[in-house]
Amino acid sequence: MLAALLAMVSCGPQSFLMNLELRGPSASGLELDGKSMAIVYLEDGSFEDSLYNGSFAEGLATALEKEYFASQQSVDVFSVVKKPGVNYFCKDSLVSLVMSLGADVVFLVDAPLMGEVENGRSFCNTNVAAYDSMDPADKIRVVRQGGNVSFSPEPASTVPAEAKALGTSCAHPFIGTWVKEDIPLIYFDDFNSDVWVNAILAAADDDWMQAREIWLELATSRDLVKASSAAYNVAVACYVMRQYDLALEWLDLSDRNQVLDLSQTLRKRIAGKKGK
Repeated sequence: MLAALLAMVSCGPQSFLMNLELRGPSASGLELDGKSMAIVYLEDGSFEDSLYNGSFAEGLATALEKEYFASQQSVDVFSVVKKPGVNYFCKDSLVSLVMSLGADVVFLVDAPLMGEVENGRSFCNTNVAAYDSMDPADKIRVVRQGGNVSFSPEPASTVPAEAKALGTSCAHPFIGTWVKEDIPLIYFDDFNSDVWVNAILAAADDDWMQAREIWLELATSRDLVKASSAAYNVAVACYVMRQYDLALEWLDLSDRNQVLDLSQTLRKRIAGKKGK
């Protein structure tokens, strides 16, 4: 149906409005889509605390993997013995973790603050710091997750499930929101070729890599209007895939061939995403 509608136009440049739902920043302000992540949890030597924090970190990792990695195991979890007097939550410590682990984003889970055990239960508070090395704000986000945990004579039978659930809840501030955007694409009906329509169809099917490959080829056209339009479409694909700097480069190329009104609109969208 979409292909038929696209074909019912003249041979000049046409605009097709894409109704998109793009991932926006999380409640914490971080945009984590497409970034590598690692979790480090601190141990203070207590069996119960170490068991709790390991399970908490596992729950956090599982929630992040579900949201950003289609539930594939992609977030590595490490433990570090907590040393007295060391400030693990300062920027230097978190930057060091980013460098040593090779991750774009590091979550640091502090040893839990546990209240007194009453009737076999204790309220636990856990501080979690998140540092995104690619975040323009370049600051540490800290959230606190609290909840009751049961401590039976055999902690392994009760703590892990409850701690893991708290870790999963702690991921909520880092889960991205979804924002609806209407972004126009340009296409031509060449009659002798369906290549422009095929690119639109690929984008409509959320296959932006395939669509971009087609537009990259079309951007080499000797027809400056078509080359400019294809370069603009490549910029849109980069924008959707959150490659903002690359999108700007393709807009520059599009403008060198022929300035399009749509180019300025997309530049404003990119500036908004980059926080400028």
